[in-house]
Amino acid sequence: MSIAQARGWTDVTLTGSERFRRDAWFAARVAGLEVRGYQPTDFEQERLAYRTTWEVEKAPFFAERARRARLVRDGQTDVRDTVRAHPELKSTFLSLRSAEELAAQRIANPKDRERFLSLVREAIAGSIHRGEPLPEVRIRERPKTAESIPTPLPPNRDEPTR
Repeated sequence: MSIAQARGWTDVTLTGSERFRRDAWFAARVAGLEVRGYQPTDFEQERLAYRTTWEVEKAPFFAERARRARLVRDGQTDVRDTVRAHPELKSTFLSLRSAEELAAQRIANPKDRERFLSLVREAIAGSIHRGEPLPEVRIRERPKTAESIPTPLPPNRDEPTR
């Protein structure tokens, strides 16, 4: 169908097996071409109507996903401004911040830490670009540090045990 569109055709005539004509009819109609040589069933007509209303089929949707992925890939992005403009990316940036905290605590080598963070950033940006749902991130209270946890008193040897 891309060849027909490239040549500027507005309609196509289908010949061949029933299965081929059915599949070609669907592809041509999705591409916006008029079709001769196949009479679709009511179910196929409904399937086409449903398919052509999908938002993911529209170019602006793809462009917006790509733009959001670039915002995540760019490590120099001002997070607050980006989240104000795109509140749906809040959990994404929380995930990145969690990864940064984890890397700071567990990865001593700065080069390895930066490589880890770039891999995480790229994986999240790839998910956004593909249109996968963004996970919800919940913030928990920080665990208490060793200094804030009272140490138990040593047992008193003079007290009887039970």
